[in-house]
Amino acid sequence: MEAIRQRTPETIANIAITLIHQTDVFLRKLLDRLQSDFVKNGGIKEQMYKARVDYRKGGRE
Repeated sequence: MEAIRQRTPETIANIAITLIHQTDVFLRKLLDRLQSDFVKNGGIKEQMYKARVDYRKGGRE
């Protein structure tokens, strides 16, 4: 808190803008990763179906 009190309002605004930008980049990368994973692995229902089929193919009914 003391460090914030020593900074000008412009500096605090710039820090906030930087944090917002970094968060935006992080979220964009996260969404890209989630989309890529979904395309490669399918959704939860597809994964559950595959797990069920694989389990049954193993002879463990």
